[in-house]
Amino acid sequence: MPAGEEGSGQSEHVLAQLLAMYFELDESAEPQAAQCLSVFFPTFARAMGQHRFESLGRAAQLALRQTAGTKMLSRLTPYLLHLLQLSAASSGSSVQTARLMLSFLTEAHVASNSIVKRGVVKPYMSACCKLAAGLPMPVTPTHSLGVPSEGELGWAGTSSSEK
Repeated sequence: MPAGEEGSGQSEHVLAQLLAMYFELDESAEPQAAQCLSVFFPTFARAMGQHRFESLGRAAQLALRQTAGTKMLSRLTPYLLHLLQLSAASSGSSVQTARLMLSFLTEAHVASNSIVKRGVVKPYMSACCKLAAGLPMPVTPTHSLGVPSEGELGWAGTSSSEK
């Protein structure tokens, strides 16, 4: 494995651990750590670049796996969605967003076929699907796909015989 990929995988594990730590922190006992992480994650998510979006997506998947079967999963999922939406808006890549959506849906499908206890699988699948469904996916204009517009088909309030 190339050195860049190895470092990237390690950073995703660190991000996943920081996400879990953020939700485990007792804010009254460790207010500085909680404040630091509450500023770090949105700042990281907004940083430009597809690499950060991909890293955040993989870290989100790792964090979901780490918290599956815990009450933290229900608190973590909306926050992950918020971060991924921020990051997707900054990355501007619909291809990367689509890949991440597919990855979350694949993860949910694999979990549905898993032999793991049902009490763990169902919330995990739900979290994966919520993240996939909540990602912003830009609509591709139909003209770029070679599909005729309504006017070209005579649907814009006139029949093609009236033209």
